[in-house]
Amino acid sequence: MNCETVRALLSAELDGELDLRQSLEIETHAADCPGCAQERERLRALRQAFHFAAPPLRFAAPAELREAIGLSLREAAGLATEELPKPVRKTPRRWPSWTPRFDWRWLLLPPVAVAALLAVALLVPGMSRWSPAARSGDALAREAIASHVRSLLAEHLLDVVSSDQHTVKPWFNGRLDFAPPVTDFVAAGFPLAGGRLDYLDGRPVAALVYRHDKHVINLFVQPAVASEATAAAWPPQAVAREGFHVLLWTERDLSFCAVSDLNELDLRRFAETVRQSYR
Repeated sequence: MNCETVRALLSAELDGELDLRQSLEIETHAADCPGCAQERERLRALRQAFHFAAPPLRFAAPAELREAIGLSLREAAGLATEELPKPVRKTPRRWPSWTPRFDWRWLLLPPVAVAALLAVALLVPGMSRWSPAARSGDALAREAIASHVRSLLAEHLLDVVSSDQHTVKPWFNGRLDFAPPVTDFVAAGFPLAGGRLDYLDGRPVAALVYRHDKHVINLFVQPAVASEATAAAWPPQAVAREGFHVLLWTERDLSFCAVSDLNELDLRRFAETVRQSYR
């Protein structure tokens, strides 16, 4: 990919709309192109600022805009307002209060226009349900698996390579607005390999990398949002997908997400080891 193509796809990449091949090509290009890497980080920061804005940046469309949209749809369908037949004024019929009312003028609109109006009516109230804050654990698990696979395929598993927790933990200073707990669990069979900066659910996170035999474990750590902080911290939510296991849990003020192709029993043992060290 060249710079022009990468920059045209950056917004889609940050929104998770690209396939794995395209995401890897963008990441590989950004690793060798300071200009595109800087633009990528700028868009990430902007996306994060909108996500954490207080109060949330939600605006209701004014009545004038709704009326203009409706008029445009009718005109596009060849039915301007003045072309609609004027209803003959008659003595209003007394309908029972429970009877649903129906505007017969909808029957004059072509099916395409009706479908467009219904799509707008259904989409606007439901947009908040697609915000990152409302994502399900399964959606977060899919994103975590994608980050795990990308880190292995793109040879970007580690930004800081060390089994010394006193080397890895200070590396995150200035790169994150929180201090992730870093511990080497070599005695439990999970040696620390290092860490890197990653992004999950639209937020920068600490990715701590551990190994167990020939398996790699990515442990994503980030501050828990208010809804997560009040949720039950244990046992973790488990998701299995495409040969990977994901465990999601919160502990005090942090959210943890462990991802690996390790079997679920050993991954649960790893999660319990992490939990006991942080309590």
